[in-house]
Amino acid sequence: MTTTDGTAASRSYVGRSITGAYRAGVWRLEQPNDPCQTSVGRRGQDEQMVPDGPIKVVACRVDRNERLPARVEHGREQARDLAEKLNAVNTEPGGNTCHEIDTGDRSRFRLIFSYEDGPPAWVQIMSNCRPSMSNGLLQGDAGDVVRNRVVRLAPTP
Repeated sequence: MTTTDGTAASRSYVGRSITGAYRAGVWRLEQPNDPCQTSVGRRGQDEQMVPDGPIKVVACRVDRNERLPARVEHGREQARDLAEKLNAVNTEPGGNTCHEIDTGDRSRFRLIFSYEDGPPAWVQIMSNCRPSMSNGLLQGDAGDVVRNRVVRLAPTP
């Protein structure tokens, strides 16, 4: 979905938050019940995969057969280490493009990076796609080092 005021547009859908702000008279970004489902991005994700300063990361293993993805939360050190690895990947503008390839591995991961203030940043990794990594604004191919690190942080299937 797209949010627009008629002049500027964003791929982040904030309709529920805008409706809530209108009704309450106060702006609060509505958070989903499941942190793995967040779709709002963070300022700076058009410049790097994960903006600086995350304080934690939730690693979600997304299985299309489960309603709620399995997830594991990690602290500041793991969040910053993983963000550094993701930001080292060569990226280009683009979002969520998947040219499916047969790798035998259909693993899908969603990484949600939280910050002291403001919305989270998310990154999706799909093992059977090229490019395999996207944050909705940038995309690139996560190499073996990045994929192996994500697999180690994510819950086991």
